[in-house]
Parts: sequence; C-alpha cells; structure tokens
Amino acid sequence: MGKNLLLWLIIGVVLITVFNNFNSGEEPPQVAYSTFLNQVEAGQIASVVFEGQELKVTRINGERNEVVLPSVGDGRLLETLKDAGVEVEGKVPEERSFLAQLLLASFPILIIIAVF
Repeated sequence: MGKNLLLWLIIGVVLITVFNNFNSGEEPPQVAYSTFLNQVEAGQIASVVFEGQELKVTRINGERNEVVLPSVGDGRLLETLKDAGVEVEGKVPEERSFLAQLLLASFPILIIIAVF
C-alpha cells in the first residue's frame, strides 16, 4: 500500500510540474519584426530585453510585445536601437531545472509502472 501511495504522489508532482510549465501566464502579443523596426524608427519603443531569439519589447505607452528575431540576423539592430535611444538589456533564456527535466523524462515510465 505504501508503494502505491508513493507512486501516486510522484505522478501527482509530475502532473503539477507539467501543468505549471504549460500555464506560465498570459503572454504578450507577438509583433512582426518589420513592424518592430518601423516602431523603433518612429520612436515608439522605450526598452528591449534580448532573451535568446526573442525580444521583450516595451513601448513608450507601456504596452508590451514580443518579437522573434529572424534567423537571418540583423547586424545593424543594436546600432538602430542605440540611435533611437532605446534602453537595451540582455538576459539568459530560462531553462528547466534538472529536477523538472528528470520528472518529465520519467513520466512515461511512471505511467507504465502504474498500469502494471
């Protein structure tokens, strides 16, 4: 009985972890890269946070958007932002913890064990 209870407890923790990863809150709307560049040139952007291939953009009116950088790359982007007076910040992209990765990888095995 104790083994069965422990198994259900582990399954519950894994389910909660998975649910929390998928339900991380409301995401700001995405804007096309070309639209973002037009906003920068028009002086509508207050700050930009680089997070891997994503940009977290805050406009002067407080509205927040996300922009995905094109895979081609734009070597002039930082210069354009600097010339427009935009505050630029960089962050390391978030990664799952080792425990979360372990639990997610173990989930199918735990389901098989629970069934048999």
